Amino acid sequence: MFRSANELAKARKQANLSMRRLAALVHKPVSTIARIESGSSSPSVDLFNELLWVCGRTLAVVERNQLPRHQPNRSTETPMPEAPTTYPNPRGDDPWDNDAVHYLLEKADVAASFRRGPLAECLRRQPNRLEKQPHRVAEAEEFARRHGVRQAPMYDRRIGKDIVRLIRTDADAPQYPPERVTALDGRE
Repeated sequence: MFRSANELAKARKQANLSMRRLAALVHKPVSTIARIESGSSSPSVDLFNELLWVCGRTLAVVERNQLPRHQPNRSTETPMPEAPTTYPNPRGDDPWDNDAVHYLLEKADVAASFRRGPLAECLRRQPNRLEKQPHRVAEAEEFARRHGVRQAPMYDRRIGKDIVRLIRTDADAPQYPPERVTALDGRE
């Protein structure tokens, strides 16, 4: 298996292409490029080679004995961070989102305006809130900005759609899974 996410992002950036420009050059939606770079989608070999070609690179087949010897050192690999358990999570929501929502609710201005469920739905930009209460979505987003919670759009393969995840940026924030941080860092 090849590391398409890292390789494509690196090639695209070295070619000074935005995700939007790369997508236009290969006649694909920007979301396709974002999913590949976030690691939530694996491209076909043909698509991956086409994307690399536009970035000035290509795939190559080489004999194994021509490759440098590399034995992965499992002891130095970064383990997946533990899910935060600081706050109760009776609904079984994403533990990092749950942590961010409860963190915000500890702030007096947020607690005066929201309860847990509506705040989570607004911050995650759920369609029913966007349609019926866009002003509440905007209010929740302002509270998040004010208190250091970022929203990270990403594609969730398990449910097959784009979603928004939450990331705390305060000094006591939990460690986040790499794909969540990549989604935030890769936003254009």
